[in-house]
Amino acid sequence: MVYSFINFNQHFFIQWLFFPIVFAPADKKTFMLLFEGLRYFFLYFFVSAAIWKLAQGGLFNISEMSGVLLYQHKELLSSSPGYWQSNFILYLIQQPTLSYLLYLSAALLELSFLIGFFKKKYDRLLLVLFIVFLLMDHLIMRIPYYEISPLALTLVFSKRERNSIQTV
Repeated sequence: MVYSFINFNQHFFIQWLFFPIVFAPADKKTFMLLFEGLRYFFLYFFVSAAIWKLAQGGLFNISEMSGVLLYQHKELLSSSPGYWQSNFILYLIQQPTLSYLLYLSAALLELSFLIGFFKKKYDRLLLVLFIVFLLMDHLIMRIPYYEISPLALTLVFSKRERNSIQTV
């Protein structure tokens, strides 16, 4: 568990190393190549998380999310039992089927980023899914993944804008 947390946090910091490199080249073609590479890294970030859930067997265990919630929020549950978020988390822990459906939904959402490797026309949809994931992860898991938000810019850059830069 600790290893996966450390490994996952490396994704946060590595994007701050990659993102400025995109703006270093003088010509637009090299810029677009680096920008596309950063887009693929962003997609990989989510797809690899879904594959990790699948490989570790969490998707086959209906009580996985209840256990994760209990482990993640044990301090909140014991120190602030009357807080609205504590009550919400406790409800999810006590309803393993509902919490599992949230876990499965998150994994499917992450896996949906796989389509970005093959089709760029769904980038706007992936951007919306990213925002939903970001907000739900903050609400349910109390983990703010806002550090990765700059990489979402790679989904905002439309296909038409990519083509106009590549033809110049």
